[in-house]
Amino acid sequence: MMSRLYKRLIVVNIFGGLFYIFCLLQWLWAILPYLPGFISLATKIQPVTERPSVVMQASSSQPPSLFMVVLASIIVVGILAMTAYVLVKLPATIGKAGEKFTKSASQHLVPVVSHHATLTPRKRLRLATRIVMMIKMALCVLPVIVASLSFSMALTVPFNVTLIVAAFLAIVSFILLAAQVSLAKILHVALKESW
Repeated sequence: MMSRLYKRLIVVNIFGGLFYIFCLLQWLWAILPYLPGFISLATKIQPVTERPSVVMQASSSQPPSLFMVVLASIIVVGILAMTAYVLVKLPATIGKAGEKFTKSASQHLVPVVSHHATLTPRKRLRLATRIVMMIKMALCVLPVIVASLSFSMALTVPFNVTLIVAAFLAIVSFILLAAQVSLAKILHVALKESW
């Protein structure tokens, strides 16, 4: 049986996981305008060689055997089950990886920010929590800046659309972050325990 605190932590962590998913989407969208340049650079370094085409003749169509139908059905069901499992586990995996990144970065930054002064455990925890929040906000803002720097590139997507989508993803990320922090305060969950 789950305790009430654990249930509240799960609710808060759902928003944390969604926050990290949207941050990942932001970064992927911010890097997208730069990919054609990297791809053209890679083809200049190692040119693509043309392979000779092989012409295959169509065989006479016969209905598949019962064994092949059963085998194909098992493979399809297996792939669907794996897809469902991945879709269920993905937010938790991304959330835990994001938490590990932000918390380890904050632990390394606490001595730098405090100028190596000795801090009480409570002040150290408070400073680490503030640094985590700043890192999360930077994770929201930096992709918009990176996407806005692509204005001089030949884009497959119009620059306005690039900026609108980047801004939309940033706004959703900020809303999810605010929801996570607000729910943590309302449900009395410590931010140090959440993603």
